[in-house]
Amino acid sequence: MKMVLAVVRAVAASLFWLVALATLATGARAADPSKFDKVLSIQPYTICQSDGSDCSPALVHQDYRAFTEATFLQDNARIAIAYLPTKVIWNSDLKVLSNKNDLPTSESRVVNAFFTDRVEIDEGIGVSGLFTGARVLVDSKWVLGRPEKSVFPHELGHALGLRQGEGGHFCCDNDNLMRDGLYRNSNGNRLTQSQIAIIRDSDFLRPAPVVTLSLNPNVESSDPSFFKLTFDSLAARDYLRAMSISIDGTGLTFDPTAALPGPVGSPFVLGNLVGLDIADISHSGFLDGASLGLLRFNPKTFQDGDSMTFGIGLTNCKVADVPECVDGSWGAADLAGRMKVSFGFENGLVTEVFLDEHGIAVSNGLGATFLEGLPGEAPAGPIPEAPTYAMMLLGLMYLARRAATSDLGLRHAR
Repeated sequence: MKMVLAVVRAVAASLFWLVALATLATGARAADPSKFDKVLSIQPYTICQSDGSDCSPALVHQDYRAFTEATFLQDNARIAIAYLPTKVIWNSDLKVLSNKNDLPTSESRVVNAFFTDRVEIDEGIGVSGLFTGARVLVDSKWVLGRPEKSVFPHELGHALGLRQGEGGHFCCDNDNLMRDGLYRNSNGNRLTQSQIAIIRDSDFLRPAPVVTLSLNPNVESSDPSFFKLTFDSLAARDYLRAMSISIDGTGLTFDPTAALPGPVGSPFVLGNLVGLDIADISHSGFLDGASLGLLRFNPKTFQDGDSMTFGIGLTNCKVADVPECVDGSWGAADLAGRMKVSFGFENGLVTEVFLDEHGIAVSNGLGATFLEGLPGEAPAGPIPEAPTYAMMLLGLMYLARRAATSDLGLRHAR
């Protein structure tokens, strides 16, 4: 049985190597075309009462998130939306927002999105959303009570240079994203080619970071040159913060030691580092019998032009005495098309792709899906904005005093 398995694997590896050589010979890149080539980073803020209660929902999760992503990926727009961790402002005075409010600002080329209870275009005149400067204001409680999801991406359209349909770039029909909200269909998000050309020229957009994980078809997984991670885009000021690999669909597990299930084992080992120091990298997972491994990188370390290689033992053993199991000698042909790779960037972008049939996974590949939170982490909860810490502490002291004499409990930001 072992001999049969060895023959099958040898043939598969030979075919894999021939395809890889053919790709290199033609000069073609084996990976899929890119799904997106530009990124818009958004800094969401949710507004709470001064005591920390009644926080307005940030429309950056689930259906609203997916709708906004689909809007800016349509046709040849090819813009990915990257959400930085949501910040919280405890200030009752900001429960009604207008373009006159003094609001926090982020670094350049980041759109600040403020979600509150009411937005006014003028005193007493409410609107569902408003764009002013580098800020988007959204009445998220009103939006949540209605079926439409186009308010937030409509305001982002303004941020990217589009004007209202009636008086600017003629979008004409009620399905267009920039049609006036009085006439726009509840989920209208269509963009014309002229509108796409305008938004793709916005100064808010950055080139998409492109990181590639590739497998060396000429060595086994335990070799320190087996996995190669390369940051090969020209996306200035973007950094890779985390990358995970999942081999759950391959029938294999990691095998770093001689402990069960694999009887031999080969440890996680770093190979060639370019532009990185060992101190910049940490890893977790990669345990005996596990199928998920995670690499983390210190802030502002893994950037354009950097690369690293690493290896780890793999096994198909479920128990140590199964005679058919093969320990420590698996290669690229055994993972291609079945291993999932996730990439998390400092700009808020997190994508997941499958390793293709050539043993390559690219962070913005055609099959990329978007995730919340860095690989290996749950999505981050709301983060209090730094200037509000003093107010937050006063609010907690106030609530603590009230809780001592009543059944009042603290309410958490949504």
